[in-house]
Amino acid sequence: LNIGRALVNRLVEHATQHFRIVRLSTDTSDAAAFYLRCGFQPLDDEHATHVMFLGDA
Repeated sequence: LNIGRALVNRLVEHATQHFRIVRLSTDTSDAAAFYLRCGFQPLDDEHATHVMFLGDA
């Protein structure tokens, strides 16, 4: 298992208990592709490049 993906999975597990949305920002195409593979959606926002909707907190 990829360590980066394992860390993101753990973050999402934890965030699901407390939040409805996770937003993040990256400035490289490799990182953007990684977060897309992890299930994030692209976001056109000045403060975030990707978002994941988690449901009810």
